[in-house]
Amino acid sequence: MAFIKIDKTGLQAVELGDSDSIQIGQKVVAIGNALGEFNNTVTSGIVSGVGRPISTQTATGYETLSNLIQTDAAINPGNSGGPLVNLDGQVIGINVAKADAQGIGFAIPVNEAKVVIDSVIKNGKIVRPYLGIRYLANNKDYRTQYDFPTADGVIIVGSLGQKGVLSDSPAEKAGLQEQDILIKIAGKDINQKQSLASILSTLKVGDKVEIEFYRGNELKKAELTLSEQTQ
Repeated sequence: MAFIKIDKTGLQAVELGDSDSIQIGQKVVAIGNALGEFNNTVTSGIVSGVGRPISTQTATGYETLSNLIQTDAAINPGNSGGPLVNLDGQVIGINVAKADAQGIGFAIPVNEAKVVIDSVIKNGKIVRPYLGIRYLANNKDYRTQYDFPTADGVIIVGSLGQKGVLSDSPAEKAGLQEQDILIKIAGKDINQKQSLASILSTLKVGDKVEIEFYRGNELKKAELTLSEQTQ
């Protein structure tokens, strides 16, 4: 995302919708600069799915994106960054990628962007919430191999001599430990459709949230206050 200050009056700002309330099958419109040469291209379609995770190639390698809106509205190179709009004219997503198949495009839910926008308006910069753990995403193979009580969540584990729970972090203050499996934060389940990173992107510094985690086979709960990520 880029932030541009426009010194001009009389412009009408677009209205941001609620991406948490979208329904599969509802009609949407994608707007962008298709292929970098067809300005203000508009394509229509429906919401084909929600909470989609994908891996996409970037200039520096591969990036994993999660909790995306899937749509069959045509999204081509040049559409990225353009809005995905509902029939009320509200922006519900930001076009971000397409699959190597016809009729499959993806957009970032606008509610995740709202947190970033509010941060820039309030602080003049992006302030990200910080939990303070290193982790691996859990899966069915780990559950079978290590007899975990769940295949969801993230496993807190250090690497290369670095601790899984960072010192003086919100996670440490809440009592989290290495090998704990964090499965829920702020009432949201952590799984393949909804990553920990995507949930954190909707939260703010200073938010007091409840977490749920397994320690061995025992399900535990705790409360922590998110602090600011400084690096």
